[in-house]
Amino acid sequence: MAKCINDNVLGPHETQEVIDGQDNKCYLCKAHGHLLIDHNHSGKGPRVALCQHCMLMLGHSKSDPKTLMAGAEYLTNIH
Repeated sequence: MAKCINDNVLGPHETQEVIDGQDNKCYLCKAHGHLLIDHNHSGKGPRVALCQHCMLMLGHSKSDPKTLMAGAEYLTNIH
């Protein structure tokens, strides 16, 4: 069973279902390990399981798709 922090969004069984449904991998980067359940702060419930790095990326971008797309464009252009 993967370790997970569920931020009181889901119970243990539901949390594990989300993680199992993602093959115990982060939804974004596919890394294995400690996963957290992402949730919508506007009250729309849980979303997916993410690793800490991806969770922080979303948090630091304030979950703004424009910021994340600009970051991806920047990385694409410098490499």
